[in-house]
Amino acid sequence: MTYQKLKERVVFRLVGAKEEAEILKNRPYIQFLDLFVVFHFLLDVSQESIATVQITNEHMQRWGVNAEFLYQAGLENTCKFFPAEFTSMQELIEEMVGNVGEERGEMYVLTNGMRQYGATVLLYPNILDMIGEILQDDYYMLPSSVHEVIILPKQQGIPKPIMDTMVQEINDTYLIPKETLSDHAYLFERQCGKMKIDFS
Repeated sequence: MTYQKLKERVVFRLVGAKEEAEILKNRPYIQFLDLFVVFHFLLDVSQESIATVQITNEHMQRWGVNAEFLYQAGLENTCKFFPAEFTSMQELIEEMVGNVGEERGEMYVLTNGMRQYGATVLLYPNILDMIGEILQDDYYMLPSSVHEVIILPKQQGIPKPIMDTMVQEINDTYLIPKETLSDHAYLFERQCGKMKIDFS
């Protein structure tokens, strides 16, 4: 099959730096901050599951494209097949286990409708700006896994070392290595419209 026939099924995922050796081996990628965007061919998607095949350098060479072409195709398709979902942590918990009573503070979850590789939503056009508009504040992003990101308004004033420790404890306690995204928090500043690694 030619790339023109396949490109409508190219999707991407955002994965963690700890998987670097595996990611770079025979696979096209694009670096995003300290993370990596890798590419897959979508075979099938349903409410229950997603079936994909990893795109390799051999595929890319056969199709006569580069990683940037894959990124542009993947951006359009990933947004279409896996639309963003932004909800409060309270609503998400109640959806899973029922009414939990007391509010648990201003905390949100960013993922996709499938809740698989939902951290990829960070790459969707305008999504970070839209969240800033909703919150009317800069905000922190805690990468709880490759599947979702926790959002905290900056006005909560949580020190960065505490947030980094929270992320590291989640990684060490609840996740297998390939599900970890990063071991630290990020900051989104509305004025510059960018995610930051280094902040205080």
